[in-house]
Amino acid sequence: MMMVTPTAAGEPAELVALFTMALSEHRAGRLAEAAVVYRQILALRPDQAEVCNNLGNVLADQGKLDEAAAQFERAVALNPALFQTYNNLANILRAQGKLGEAVVRFEQALALRPDFAEVRYNLGNVLLSQGKLAEATAQFEHAAILKPDFAEVHNNLGNILQGQGKLEQAVARYQRAAALKPDLAEAHNNLGNALKDLGKLTEATAQFEQAAVLKPNLAEIRFNLGNALLRQGKLDAAIAEFERAAALRPDFAEAHHSLGNALKDQGKLDEAAARFERALALRPDYAEAHYNRADLKTFRSHDADLARLESLAAASGLPPARCCSSTLRSQGARRHRRLSARL
Repeated sequence: MMMVTPTAAGEPAELVALFTMALSEHRAGRLAEAAVVYRQILALRPDQAEVCNNLGNVLADQGKLDEAAAQFERAVALNPALFQTYNNLANILRAQGKLGEAVVRFEQALALRPDFAEVRYNLGNVLLSQGKLAEATAQFEHAAILKPDFAEVHNNLGNILQGQGKLEQAVARYQRAAALKPDLAEAHNNLGNALKDLGKLTEATAQFEQAAVLKPNLAEIRFNLGNALLRQGKLDAAIAEFERAAALRPDFAEAHHSLGNALKDQGKLDEAAARFERALALRPDYAEAHYNRADLKTFRSHDADLARLESLAAASGLPPARCCSSTLRSQGARRHRRLSARL
């Protein structure tokens, strides 16, 4: 959200003091106190559009989205030239799921300030949510031209390119984002996904590990790291990451499913079965989990038959039976989570 500094020139000393106090409380993060002072100003001067904008920001930060939207609407009614307020209102509408209305408000902001990279980025994200990839790409690319060091834009362009299967181009965008902003965990995570899809598992693992250092409690990163480790046959390490992901997000069906695959590879069939069941309880239409649960039952039945054959062979003095069983790898191990960077 964007704050606007009210114009104090020519205002009474009492009002100037209130302006100063409100901005100080707001910038210090004392939201309740800032809201009180902003309301005092509006009681004295209800025509202060900038104050309505800033009160809207406070209310948004407090999670009071309807009240925030009302203040932003009031601000642009008082001063239609406040391009920051159109952006703020659009962000509220987006959070409320009103994507079409959000697009209109972002476009109003750009009509006033077409060189505003942050607004183009925000508009691109809404268009992406609407599935309008070409339009979203155009906004992100325009934002990158206006602000070449805008790491989040490069990250989100990388997401689009990766979704289109343009992995090398996606890697270049993610690398650019990570170079511009080394603490952007999303860029490291997404770079890891692209490298993994290119078969560069060691490099991918390093990127996931860097992302996990930056955001240790983000389940999606732990999940992606686990999948990279699983593909390298590092079962213990993969299991540890899947368990962390499931602990951080107990409703993460994919994490339970991948954990089941890793446990199956370790021969821990009862534990694997429990994880497949958990994944299906969370996502009853999870086709891969249904397949792997059924495959596990077949595998266990085969083991029981083999054990009976070996018992009979031993009783008859014959050599033990031998059979090679192939375990099918779930496509779920190839799934990954891309992360968009948010402002």
